[in-house]
Amino acid sequence: MTESSADTGAGERGTRHFGYGRFAAMVSALLLAGLAAVPLAAIAKGEAGPALALLLVATSLVFLFGLLIVAERLKWSGPVLSIGPEGICDRRIGPATIPWERIRQIHLFRARSQLYLAVIPDDPHAFIDPPGRLAAFVVRVNTLLRMPLLSLSLTGLDASRRQIVLALRANLPAHLADEEG
Repeated sequence: MTESSADTGAGERGTRHFGYGRFAAMVSALLLAGLAAVPLAAIAKGEAGPALALLLVATSLVFLFGLLIVAERLKWSGPVLSIGPEGICDRRIGPATIPWERIRQIHLFRARSQLYLAVIPDDPHAFIDPPGRLAAFVVRVNTLLRMPLLSLSLTGLDASRRQIVLALRANLPAHLADEEG
């Protein structure tokens, strides 16, 4: 976690910042690169027929897409997600803070073995201004997977579920206090 997000467990009101865990991202990048290379090496050796080669290429593309996501994470510095008295800001979806007054519902959920923070404001599109094509693609995929439009992935952040919950509890206004997950 960044210095300003250190959690004492006191649940004091104030902004908590969460960034990407760089070491975990680098390990993931190396693992994904290796996994993408194995099927391609089998094709290069001529050990695969046309049908298997196609399957191996598809498998490599899946791992390369994962590598692209991790590479994007490695380019980021500073806080990715901020939770404070003003609201929630996730730089992956846009630069604006979503004010608590505009949030109708908020909860944590799991999907595809990943933890998410669902933020449901009165007008989600007012806060979506992704900083790149990949981020815009991920926002669109959320809707295809029937997830809330603003499903903020907590995977890869340098924070535990407990730290996120404490930051929420410290800053949630009364109209959302019963909504937290």
